[in-house]
Amino acid sequence: MGRYSDWIQSPHSARVWLHHSMTATAQFAFVNPLHRLKHWIQSKGKRVDCWRQRDKECFYCNKGIDQQHEYAYGLYIEKGNAEVQYLHTNLTTHTHIQNIFSDLFDNNENPCDLVFAIERKEITNLNGVRVLGYDLRVLDHHHYPHSRIW
Repeated sequence: MGRYSDWIQSPHSARVWLHHSMTATAQFAFVNPLHRLKHWIQSKGKRVDCWRQRDKECFYCNKGIDQQHEYAYGLYIEKGNAEVQYLHTNLTTHTHIQNIFSDLFDNNENPCDLVFAIERKEITNLNGVRVLGYDLRVLDHHHYPHSRIW
């Protein structure tokens, strides 16, 4: 089984993502994501780093632009390929993923040993509001044995 076709890969980095209602398979490289503070610059249509996380003066903080938490999860998206790709998530999706991981750990399963179907869809945030995020579903344990890069 090769790479699932729905993953969209950046031509400039190791970043991957899905559009709404898309599903793809992946195996997590690690359970603790990389955490960064960002600012959404609406006029530019992009996120930029917050310099306060590096103990420096931040132009965007000084202008009153809110910080956003971004969590980058390392993924293997292709069978037999050990190159890590990065799925960037917001706080709501991060919390959702960590809850799923916690349930797996409670059942003595390491999320990094499993293959997941990852879907971009509406999930519920901590305030009970439906928002667009990523949902995970463990694929058949028997079809994908516990090993890295399935």
